[in-house]
Amino acid sequence: MMQFAGNGVVTVRLVPGSDRKSLFIRLQVANGWHVNSHAPLEDYLVATKLDIAGSKAANPATVSYPEPETKKLAFNEKPMALLENQVEITARFDEAITGPVEAQLQIQACSEEICLLPETLKLRFAMPPAS
Repeated sequence: MMQFAGNGVVTVRLVPGSDRKSLFIRLQVANGWHVNSHAPLEDYLVATKLDIAGSKAANPATVSYPEPETKKLAFNEKPMALLENQVEITARFDEAITGPVEAQLQIQACSEEICLLPETLKLRFAMPPAS
């Protein structure tokens, strides 16, 4: 499953893990653009955040975010914690996923000149039957 955010500057894919206990949310952020980390360094910045619901498996035991790159941009005097290029967020479940999974991904795509409006993407995924 693939979706787009930020007027197409961010591509989002939901990929199942082979162990049936994990999901990978893969973002491809266009050159010259970024999204904020899950823990931005200033309160007013919109965090990249994954919420999982709707699975027969328990809520994910852990959601892991990549390490951000700390950069100073022209429009902000303070350093910022950013995610650029290829980004992978991992959701690991305690039990195998047996039903549909619904997730919401909050992101805001920005360049050095403009931040687009924050978006919440609704991702839905059904684990293929075990072989």
